Amino acid sequence: MKIKLPLFGDRRDSIIRVPLDTNCEGEDQYYHIAIIQPNTAFPISQIPKGVNPRDLCMTKGLYKEIKAAYTEGNMFLVYNGGMQATIDAGSFNTVTEGGRDYIVFTCDNEDNGHYDGQHSGAAVEDAIGTEDKDKNNAPFAMILIDDGLFPDRESRRTASTRTNKRSAQ
Repeated sequence: MKIKLPLFGDRRDSIIRVPLDTNCEGEDQYYHIAIIQPNTAFPISQIPKGVNPRDLCMTKGLYKEIKAAYTEGNMFLVYNGGMQATIDAGSFNTVTEGGRDYIVFTCDNEDNGHYDGQHSGAAVEDAIGTEDKDKNNAPFAMILIDDGLFPDRESRRTASTRTNKRSAQ
């Protein structure tokens, strides 16, 4: 299934792609950073749960803090780490529709999906659901990693665990 998310501004200013390795066919495997501007039409929840070690708890203080912070404006990007997910290698692309740029990608392969940032994603969606300002919604960081960079499920869990240690809740 194609996942489509609107970029925050022009694609030239909102995306960084870094080739970190190649697969056995010699194709680059990328680490993508995209600054998106989610809305109710293109929600973050399109991204499935990957190997995230934490369960989502919408009653925690952290969830409420993230939701409140998102409504404060563009500085949310500075204060929040966004979401990290593995995606199908080679699926990342950009499209322009109606004068707006979007990223598109898939998470169809086994274990692909978010492994960090599910509280942030859910809280942002909750805030947007309360008041969707569409093109005036605050930016949100997405780190999307080609699944070819992970040789197995354990290496994804390692990335997830280390990310969660770095950003303890």
